[in-house]
Amino acid sequence: MAAIVVNSNEYANVVAVPPVSNPPYYWHGRVRIARFSYTTTGSEGIGSTINLAVLPPNALPIYGWIDTGAMGASATLSIGYAGSTSALASALDVSAAAQKTFCNTVALSWFTNLPSTPTTLIGTTGGATFASAKTLYGWVLYVID
Repeated sequence: MAAIVVNSNEYANVVAVPPVSNPPYYWHGRVRIARFSYTTTGSEGIGSTINLAVLPPNALPIYGWIDTGAMGASATLSIGYAGSTSALASALDVSAAAQKTFCNTVALSWFTNLPSTPTTLIGTTGGATFASAKTLYGWVLYVID
């Protein structure tokens, strides 16, 4: 089979006549960061919600990471938003101190239907009650213009 040249959908938009603009979160958008931290109290039982950060309207999360202390045997943390609590991470194992990534696959990010209002990122505890006096730090990179 002969080699061919093909265009991505976004490239095809730019070279079309007349050109079609790509949304800024696809090309030339500004990458921003939202940082969060939290120290556990030991009262975060299974299903507790930790409000992590607020993303502005039309923000597209592209990558995130979280550093945690040892939250205790079987402890997990899902990251998402109201209505989709595991949109960016589903049951991250936070039982031991470690760094984990989230929002790092096509399945774990928003690529369509970006929220037109500010969105609160939340962590939902699972597996076990979190240990007391353990800190989690995190960052999420997002694109917006």
